[in-house]
Amino acid sequence: MITTKHIAMYVAEQIARKSNCQKRKVAFVVFNQHRILAAGVNQHSEDMPCKCVTGIHDQHVKHAEIAVLERNTFRPEDEAQAVVTYAPCLNCADRISQSNIHAVYIKHTKHVLGINHLTQQSIDTHQEWLTPMQRVQAAWLAKNMKLADCERFLL
Repeated sequence: MITTKHIAMYVAEQIARKSNCQKRKVAFVVFNQHRILAAGVNQHSEDMPCKCVTGIHDQHVKHAEIAVLERNTFRPEDEAQAVVTYAPCLNCADRISQSNIHAVYIKHTKHVLGINHLTQQSIDTHQEWLTPMQRVQAAWLAKNMKLADCERFLL
């Protein structure tokens, strides 16, 4: 059965393409059982073009998690969870742990420092992502049924 989690994963894959970072396109989507609550991607400011090089961090990039958490507040009753296309860094994991998000689903887990921090803060972490069939079903639901309030994120 396709759930809001699967829709959020599909939305994350789609909006990650909107990132202007050349090194890694990352999306962070917050959702609950009923709908998508917020979404964002990593971005460089328009006046500071991407200078990322593989293996070197560019201090001018705003991480997807920070982009979402700076402009949204989640309450415990929101029962917020999140999906992220790349494992969060330690700083982002710390911000997530302070945001009332109780579970994070991660597509790529090359680095584990942030994941370990989330686990230490009693946030459930899962390396779980869409199967090919789930991706097809989630795409159909997101586009044709306007499910989970995701149409505004897919523009």
